[in-house]
Amino acid sequence: MSSILSFALAVWVSHPAAAQTAPPGFQVESYGGSLAGGTALAWTPDGRLLVARKNGDIRVLKNGALLPTPFHDLMLNVPAGNDRGLLGIAVAPDFASSGQVYVYFTAPTPAPHNCIRRLQASASDPDVSDGTETAVVDLENLGSDTMHNGGAIHFGPDGKLYVAVGENADASLSQSLSSRFGKLLRYEPDGSIPPDNPISFQGVSGAPTGEYRAIWAMGLRNPFRFAFQPGTGRLYINDVGVDRWEEINEGGAGLNYGWEGGLTDGPRNLTDFTDPLFVYGHTGPAPTGSAITGGVFYNPSTVQFPSSYVGLYFFADYAAGFIRSLDPGAPQASSPFLSGASGLVDLQVGPDGGLYYLGMGSNPGVYRVSYASPSAGGGGGASSGGGVTPATAVTSDRAAGKRCGATGLELLVLPILPFLLRRRFSGR
Repeated sequence: MSSILSFALAVWVSHPAAAQTAPPGFQVESYGGSLAGGTALAWTPDGRLLVARKNGDIRVLKNGALLPTPFHDLMLNVPAGNDRGLLGIAVAPDFASSGQVYVYFTAPTPAPHNCIRRLQASASDPDVSDGTETAVVDLENLGSDTMHNGGAIHFGPDGKLYVAVGENADASLSQSLSSRFGKLLRYEPDGSIPPDNPISFQGVSGAPTGEYRAIWAMGLRNPFRFAFQPGTGRLYINDVGVDRWEEINEGGAGLNYGWEGGLTDGPRNLTDFTDPLFVYGHTGPAPTGSAITGGVFYNPSTVQFPSSYVGLYFFADYAAGFIRSLDPGAPQASSPFLSGASGLVDLQVGPDGGLYYLGMGSNPGVYRVSYASPSAGGGGGASSGGGVTPATAVTSDRAAGKRCGATGLELLVLPILPFLLRRRFSGR
C-alpha cells in the first residue's frame, strides 16, 4: 500500500495546480466563485447554469451568482475514494414549458446501482424543484468495484435520451449484449426503448433483447463525457483509457469500439471494431494526459470567439489540466487552447458564446473563458498539435489483445480528489 500511495503522490506532484493560461486575446475568470465537488454542467434555456455535485445536490448559477438554495438534493452519501454519486445532468429539450431535468446517479438501495431520475422545477419558483423524483431507468446492480460508472447524459437532436455507462471495471461486460455496462444507451424520455435502436453490432453475434435493446453502441471502457454537435448531429464520445491512450470516438448506431472483453484468446480482426477518431498518449509525443473528460463543440447561436473556432471540438484532460481543440474536418491532430486548469471534469458552451469549464481541483468551481481583445489575435484551428495516428495506436494495442492501452498497473484518474491509484492485474 505504501508504494501505491507514494506513486499516487508522485503523479499528483507531476500535475501541479498552476495559473490558467489561454491564447492571446482570451481571458479566464471564475463564474460564481468557489464550488467544490462539481461533476457536470447543464444550461437552461433562460441562461441559468445547473451544477451537479457528487454528493447529490444541484446548485444554480444565475447571472454569475451562486444561489443559496440548491435546485434539488438527492442526499447521496458517497464514500470518499470512488467515482459514484451524481455524475450526469440534462435539461429536457422542452424545459421552457415542462421544467424537467434528468439526472444520472448511483442509488444506494436496494443495492448500489446507477439510475436515471426525472426532476421537476417548481411552478412557483423555477430555481428549485418541487421535490419529486420520477424513476426513468434503473441499471443493473453494481459490483464491488466502485470505478468506471460513466455518467454523461444528453438529449440528442432526435429527442432521445443518450446515456454513457462505464463497464464497472469488468472489461468483459463491454462486449456483452446481455449487459448495459460499457455502452452508450438510447432511450425515450420516459425510459422506454426506441424501436429503431440497432439489433446488430460489430464484432459480436446475436442481438440484444429485453432491457438490453437500449444498447446503441458498445465496446467502451469509461465514456465519461460525450457531446452532440449542434446543426450536424455529429456525436463524439470521450473514453478514458488505462495506461497508454485516451480516445475520442465518433458515435454511430451499432458500432463497437473494441474494449476489451473476449480478447483473452488473442486479438480479433481489426475490422471487427471502429477505430477512434483521435487518440493521445500518456507518454510522448505531445499532447500527453491520462484522463480525458469534458468535451463540447463550439457552435453557439451567439459566437463570441473568433470565427476560426466555430465548429471545433474542445476536449479536456483531468490529470494534465488542459483544454485542446480538434477540427472534425482534420481530426489527425489537435491544438492547445488552455493549460494549468485543475481537475477538469466538464465543458459547456454558454448562451453568451463563452466556453465554461468545471474543475474539481485545487480551485474548484466553474470558470468562463471569453474572447476579450480582438486586437490581440487569438487564432484558432486544430492543426498545430500532436498526437499519434489513431490506427497506429490501436493496431499496436490490439496486436497484444488490448484496447485503450494495456491492463496491469492501472491509474484511474477520475473526477475524485485526491487522485486514486489502485492495482488491477487482469492476467492479460
